[in-house]
Amino acid sequence: MVQGTMPFQSVILPGTTDSKLAAVQATLRLLSEGMSLCVQATLMATDAGVVEEGEEVVAMAADTAIVACGAMSQWMFHPRHGFEIREVICKPRTRFASNDPRGEDAGVGQTEPTL
Repeated sequence: MVQGTMPFQSVILPGTTDSKLAAVQATLRLLSEGMSLCVQATLMATDAGVVEEGEEVVAMAADTAIVACGAMSQWMFHPRHGFEIREVICKPRTRFASNDPRGEDAGVGQTEPTL
């Protein structure tokens, strides 16, 4: 078990937000709600020394599981030493949880998005 600060959790400055971290989280959530948690868990484990840089691990969170290579948070986007998702083992078919008001099959079979 690793305990630490979530890598994508921004520093609290009243009246501001870190748009770069928010963009990374929002992008990962396009795949699934658990993807951001899988990535952060792998980064946290590497930062703590539990996972070595470049070591392949299986990360699981909520509704998602991935095979990823460990990387330090500060090197996440480095071209050689950065984080890499090697395989998506599973993720939900839709991004929305079944208890979401949009429903389990939200958007399935529709050609136009609905608001």
